[in-house]
Amino acid sequence: MKRTLLVALPTILIIATAFWLSGCSDKSGKPAPGSDATAPAGQAHEDHDSHAHEDQDSHAEAPLTENDVELPSSFTKGIDRLEALHHEIEQEIEANQLSKVHRTAEELALVAKRMKQLARNEIDEQKQADVGRLCNQLAALFPTIDEVADAGEKAETKQFSAEIEGIIGKLRDLARAK
Repeated sequence: MKRTLLVALPTILIIATAFWLSGCSDKSGKPAPGSDATAPAGQAHEDHDSHAHEDQDSHAEAPLTENDVELPSSFTKGIDRLEALHHEIEQEIEANQLSKVHRTAEELALVAKRMKQLARNEIDEQKQADVGRLCNQLAALFPTIDEVADAGEKAETKQFSAEIEGIIGKLRDLARAK
């Protein structure tokens, strides 16, 4: 059962991320099927979702890669980095800059993925499954917190931020109990 979940969860995450990254428009520049090809550039088409893109730049930029972010060199430094990124998300929420949450949460997801690799060398083998599960949970929160932040849902974004904080706390506890 665990082995099935370990295979299924990343597969589902990849598929969900692919759909999420496809966004609301066709990146090829061709009009989407059923859209009004005569509409002026920048004008919303009628079949478009009603969600607002407050800061189109955060979504228009290419997705972050491991080469774009500061990745930790140790598990403990990774936890420190996760806490710093979480603090940044909290500040963006409090300043009502929900459109900035996208990039910060995206970076947090990449750091969480890296921490799974670091755990293999630094965390007791019996705790590695828990670490992997928690890191997967952190990475999987990225599309969800981004979606609620894009929708301008400050309270919901704050709830997901609290969930992130709890997961980071559990990772810190596991690191202390090496």
